[in-house]
Amino acid sequence: MTWAPLHLSHAVERVRFEIVFSEPLPTKLVDAIGLALDARRTELRFENREPMHVQNFVVGGDIHSQPVHSQVQSGWQAIRKSSPTVAMEAVVLNSGRLVYESTDYRGWVKAFSRFKNVCSSMLEDAGRAVNASAVVHDYMDRFIFDGPANLSTPTDLIRHGVLALMPQSVLSGNEMWHTHRGWFEHLHGEKYLINQNLDAQDGTTPYGKIARSIQIYTKLELRAEAKGLDLTSLPSKFDIMHNRCNQLVGLVITEKAADKIGLLKGSDANV
Repeated sequence: MTWAPLHLSHAVERVRFEIVFSEPLPTKLVDAIGLALDARRTELRFENREPMHVQNFVVGGDIHSQPVHSQVQSGWQAIRKSSPTVAMEAVVLNSGRLVYESTDYRGWVKAFSRFKNVCSSMLEDAGRAVNASAVVHDYMDRFIFDGPANLSTPTDLIRHGVLALMPQSVLSGNEMWHTHRGWFEHLHGEKYLINQNLDAQDGTTPYGKIARSIQIYTKLELRAEAKGLDLTSLPSKFDIMHNRCNQLVGLVITEKAADKIGLLKGSDANV
């Protein structure tokens, strides 16, 4: 009985790119970018766009502001489905941010190429009006235990040092567990916020059996200085964040597990 990655060559359940704008994107521009996507919808295999309204709560910045007030950001989303009920790719744009995520992961080169194919023109159009105040890149990885949940010893997948303070009931596989951590780190002269969450989860298989899995969420966020980041600089930032995400996953799973998904070889299997 062993822990196996979600897919044969990698464990990636979802990859995500997010660009937070330094100031609200004009509504006309949000609509125009949506119309440009409509013209490529068949080529990109997306469903029809749907309007979205997101309410954000903002803490007032001075004594003249309301302590807490809400802002409604209007925009749209488009999805690509693998079946009538399952979305495998989504892009969301509103006045505050652009978000792209996909469960159709086949290595970093293909994933980043697809992101650029879907979103590059959107970023070019938005970049003529605004900069980015933050850039986020994250992965959701999953490993599944192929035996009874109560025998799913986590140290067969996760390095001992990561679980050093866990009680024996967790280390034996008898109890559910999670560990969340975060810190700041300088990479290539810029300061990134890193979060990594590990969660043991139980789910039911199509055959009605309980299966234990471990989900690893790894996120890097770059917050811009006062002037914001030029959107044309983002490809190199995402490449830096992707490489560090890989390293961080490789540091928490065992060498055997890392080798199985290509992390020790530097291959494009990349979790």
